[in-house]
Amino acid sequence: MRGEEYLGYTRTKDGKVFHNKMRQPKTMGPSCTSSKCVKYKTRFCNTINMETRKVIFNKFWKELEWDQKKIYVTSLMKKKSTARKFVAGKSRRSFTYEYFLRVENEVKQPKKEDQCNICVSYSAGNVTDEEYTRHIELKDAARLVKSEDKRKAEIGDQYTFVMDVQAVKLCPVNNENKFYFKTRLKLHNFTIYNLASHQCTNYWWNESEADLVSSVFTTIIINHLEKYCTEDKPTVLWSDGCPYQNRNVVLAKLC
Repeated sequence: MRGEEYLGYTRTKDGKVFHNKMRQPKTMGPSCTSSKCVKYKTRFCNTINMETRKVIFNKFWKELEWDQKKIYVTSLMKKKSTARKFVAGKSRRSFTYEYFLRVENEVKQPKKEDQCNICVSYSAGNVTDEEYTRHIELKDAARLVKSEDKRKAEIGDQYTFVMDVQAVKLCPVNNENKFYFKTRLKLHNFTIYNLASHQCTNYWWNESEADLVSSVFTTIIINHLEKYCTEDKPTVLWSDGCPYQNRNVVLAKLC
């Protein structure tokens, strides 16, 4: 259970059981050297150094009890439907698993960068090359518009802000194993950044103060603009497609 050497059991063909097999201790294997992991940005094999790997290995095998090991493993995997079929007719395999890794209290996921539905669907083979090409063209066009908005802000013609919400943070942060299974407070961080002046504000709140709803983000945005937009000129806000911070009627009506 602790990954140490122990005397195990063997079973013969006729069903007899003997307590006579010495099992070797658990050892950490070499780092991944796959060329695909080097090529794709969504894989993090080369970002985890040997010392960090040793910490994760020793924590799992030396510190966790058996029940804790099972909870730890199941909390870092997700069951999902298969995206593509590789056999003709009906496949017996209807689902697959995604695996994660906790590194310094941060969960490393297969896809680190946010991806829209079209990009994810294209990776799964559910979007045609033509549709994906058109999607990339629109994305590049949006980046050009954003660059132009930044230029206008830098010469004083308008205000240009970018905004986004960080992934949920837990408080307090503690890497001790027993602390990992305790209930912690969820914290939210919404950031608004001025592309011209580089002024940045982080709005923090916890789950006891407010939820992740459109009215909360709208209030923050309006208060921020009233404070920092002191001149009478156009204001442009750039955000992702998250509904509660962008695509909602609450913000549309008040702006």
